[in-house]
Amino acid sequence: MRPFFQSHATRQPTLHPTMPGRPLLRFLVPIVILAALGAALVQTARQLKPDTVASQRQLATDNAHTLLVALQRLAFDCGRPPTEREGLVALIHNPGMTNWQGPYIFELKPDPWGHTFRYGESPHELRVGSDGVDGQPDTTDDLWCVQPLGGRPG
Repeated sequence: MRPFFQSHATRQPTLHPTMPGRPLLRFLVPIVILAALGAALVQTARQLKPDTVASQRQLATDNAHTLLVALQRLAFDCGRPPTEREGLVALIHNPGMTNWQGPYIFELKPDPWGHTFRYGESPHELRVGSDGVDGQPDTTDDLWCVQPLGGRPG
């Protein structure tokens, strides 16, 4: 029999004969709890990430409008918009246009799906568009922003 006053520090730990895996259980329970918390954090982060198609389409529309404003400024300065052959690169590098005052933007970023923006011009309007999620021209997910030519750009 052990003396009553023996300290806990001097006692040797003993395993209950019917629970041989108890140290392993003590080790695994915290790991399972941490894994569950980590999974919950990842799920929460995914819900907060604004990667929905609607937000991507809004971003593409906003970027296309920014390009249209820059194209209007270039057209106002030079007396004409760039041709389709000169393209959106004319916003960064002068393709030989008289009175070019650029660069009108600092870089041409792709749309949210990694595709280049498309540009079209006619005598009365400018068009900047994206091929959308599928990256294919002239499909239902394409978006176009159209701006009439004329007047001082905003």
